Amino acid sequence: MLNSIHLIGNVGRDPELKESGETKFCKFSLATSTYIKNENVTEWHNVTCFGKTAENVARFVKKGSLVYVEGRVQSGEYTNKEGQKVKTFDVIAREVKFLDRKEKKEDVDF
Repeated sequence: MLNSIHLIGNVGRDPELKESGETKFCKFSLATSTYIKNENVTEWHNVTCFGKTAENVARFVKKGSLVYVEGRVQSGEYTNKEGQKVKTFDVIAREVKFLDRKEKKEDVDF
C-alpha cells in the first residue's frame, strides 16, 4: 500500500511552531493551483511537520513562500457546532523544501 503526496504551492499563513511534551510541530496552510477548463482552481491543504523540519519551517518560511512538500495524507473527523460530522484531510510532511529564490541584496556602502 502507498500513501504519498507531493505538492508545490504558496504558504497561506505564517507557520506556527508549537510543542506537545517533547515533540515540536509546525502547522501551515498551502495553496496549490490547477487549471480546469481554462479556469484557475485553488486548493487549500493543511500541512503539519515535526522535529527539525518543523523548526526550520518556522524559522525560514512565511506567508507567500513557495515550498515543495512531500508526505502522506491523514484523514480525521470532528463534529461541528451544528452537530454535523466533518471529514478532514491533512498532509503530514516528511520533507519541506524551500523554493523561493534568494532575494538580491542591495549594495551597501560602509
